[in-house]
Amino acid sequence: RTITPEGLRRLIGLTMAGATFLTLCLVNTPDKIEWYSRNLPGLGFLEKAGVMVEYGYLYEDPEIGRFRSRLSPAELRQADSLRGKAAGAILRQWRGDGEQYWKFLNRYSPARDPFLHEARVHLFRRDRYLQDAAAYPVGSRAYREMLTIVYREHRIMEKYFPNTLRHSGYEVSADTLALLQQYHLPEMEYESGVSKHLFTIFSQKHVLVAYLVVMAGLLIVQRRFRRRATGKMETHFDRE
Repeated sequence: RTITPEGLRRLIGLTMAGATFLTLCLVNTPDKIEWYSRNLPGLGFLEKAGVMVEYGYLYEDPEIGRFRSRLSPAELRQADSLRGKAAGAILRQWRGDGEQYWKFLNRYSPARDPFLHEARVHLFRRDRYLQDAAAYPVGSRAYREMLTIVYREHRIMEKYFPNTLRHSGYEVSADTLALLQQYHLPEMEYESGVSKHLFTIFSQKHVLVAYLVVMAGLLIVQRRFRRRATGKMETHFDRE
C-alpha cells in the first residue's frame, strides 16, 4: 500500500510531537521544576512533586565499589575544597535522624544543593546500617555484610568528601573504625544506594542532540517526499 502525501505528513507530525514530548520529559530535571514552582504562578505545588529525571556521573572505585553523584569528579573535588568547612558546619547544625533528617533533605534538595544533599544521605546510610548491624550476631555473614556497607559509605565520605567530613562532626571513633576494618568483606561487590536513580549513560546534552538529529531527519524525509510527489504530478500534467 502506497503512503499518500497526507498520510506521511500526519505520520511525521505525530512522530515529531512524540519526540518533542519525550524530550521535554527527559530534560525536566529538578532544577527546572524548582524554577517553575518559584517563578510561574499556580505551579508552586510542583516543588513537592516527585522527580521526573536526573542526570549524573557513575564512579567506579576499585577500593569502594560503585556510586553515583550529580557532580563530576572535578566538581566534587572543588565543592569539597571550597565549601567543606561551611558544609560541615551545616551538617553539624542539622545533626539528627527522623524528622530532622527529612527536614534537612527538603531544605537542601538535590536541585538547591546537590553536594550537601548527597553528603548527608551517604552519612545517613552509613549510620543506619551501623545501627542495624547490632541486630545480628557478631561475626555472622549478615553482620559482616552490614558493616561492609558502613565501611564503604564511610570510605566514600573519607575519599570524596574529606574536608566536609572533617568539619561535620560525623567522623567515626577509632574503636568503630577498627571494628569496620576487622569485619568488613573486602571481596564483596558494592554499589551504593545513594542517588542510584541517576541517569549516567547519557546526559541532557545527548538527549537534545538526539532530538535535533531526529527532527532534522524527519524534515529531510518530508521534503524529499514532497519533491517526489510534486515531480510525479508535473509529469502527469505534461502527459495530459
